[in-house]
Amino acid sequence: MRLTETDRLVLQELSQAQMRTWNEVSEKFFSHRSNYCYKRMRHMRLSGLISSKVGKVGDKTNVQYSISELGLSILGGGKLPLPTNEKSRPKKRNRAREWTARDITLLEQLYRLRELTKHQVAVQFFEGSKNRAGARIHVLKIEGLIHAKVSWSRESKKLEAHYRISERGIRILVDRGIIEKGQARARDLELSEKQRSYITDANEIAFKCSPITYLDSRMIKRKYSLNRGDLVLGAFSVISGDYMIYILAQQAYEITIERIIKEIQSEKKDKSSITGYLVFYKDQSTRETFERHSKTIGLVTGGIPIYLLPFSDRGVWIIREFIFGDQLTKWLQVDGQIKQVAASKHHFQYGIIFNDGTKKYAVETLTGDNMLLERILREYKGKTDNKERMNVLLFCWAEEAEFYRSKVSGAHWMEIMPIPWNPNH
Repeated sequence: MRLTETDRLVLQELSQAQMRTWNEVSEKFFSHRSNYCYKRMRHMRLSGLISSKVGKVGDKTNVQYSISELGLSILGGGKLPLPTNEKSRPKKRNRAREWTARDITLLEQLYRLRELTKHQVAVQFFEGSKNRAGARIHVLKIEGLIHAKVSWSRESKKLEAHYRISERGIRILVDRGIIEKGQARARDLELSEKQRSYITDANEIAFKCSPITYLDSRMIKRKYSLNRGDLVLGAFSVISGDYMIYILAQQAYEITIERIIKEIQSEKKDKSSITGYLVFYKDQSTRETFERHSKTIGLVTGGIPIYLLPFSDRGVWIIREFIFGDQLTKWLQVDGQIKQVAASKHHFQYGIIFNDGTKKYAVETLTGDNMLLERILREYKGKTDNKERMNVLLFCWAEEAEFYRSKVSGAHWMEIMPIPWNPNH
């Protein structure tokens, strides 16, 4: 802002008189227009041309103004500097900003996982502090390393912030040698609204199962030469092979469920490296629909298990402790000794030798895998030509015991062993 003619008259008056009050200035130069007087006097005060203080004039308290050295120099032909209030032009940085190891790791995760929510950034990189996460994210946005978008979450019923890497952020990763130049463009990593909910959920599972190696959807589709439209969301990769990840939304469309089942059953891809399928469901009705369609279609995987798991901390716990951990056999302990059995055409995995010498096969649905149970119910008869075979003990969660009792009611050689859910078992 430049000085007006009235401003210069005020400065001349203050240069001749040591002090003038608000009332005097307002009356003489602004015709008692208090708002305009306040605006001009504030501008000159913030510009350092005048100073002010509150003092008593007679019996009343009033604001008193005096001219500053800078104001005197301006009257002598000096140049008015930029104002120093909150609307001032920001100073240019004289040095490049230094990026921390955490910043680089965050950018790498955004590149790999495509998008993260503010909650995920806070939990993974700032010990759950959303304030600290927000402050650092603001810096990364200002510097142009990430893009932010706020969208409505149908499940949480609230607005949610999502972040993705920018072209400048990718250049930093290239300069650091973390990725190769030309691998992907930032705009190719942006998700549609439909993709966002699924990818965000898959990323949540990946974080909670850390440090198990996670391959995002791009990597797993490239590895198995899958189509871009395939519904696999990623995979966990371990020594034994890959565990493909699918997520069933609440009240998922039946056509979507059928697509996933057919995709799992597809013979188009090489399955030699696939060790299992992790299918997460968000409500019980969707799980039942998946099981019903699997039976109708006649889902066959060639012995590869399908783990049907709840999309919750319990599902993640089962993955960590049972599927990728070694805790399952401890939960199958009864009054006897459990051990793995030799391969057979019925594919039993465990056997139990009780203290009285009795032997039984053990089958479990604790991991959500019903494929083995379905095969045994179809093919294993318990008795053939009066030759006694071992009975089967079915371990299931206690809340599902009645369901499985009904399911195996015709198999007199199968007993139910309910296991109560207790993560501190």
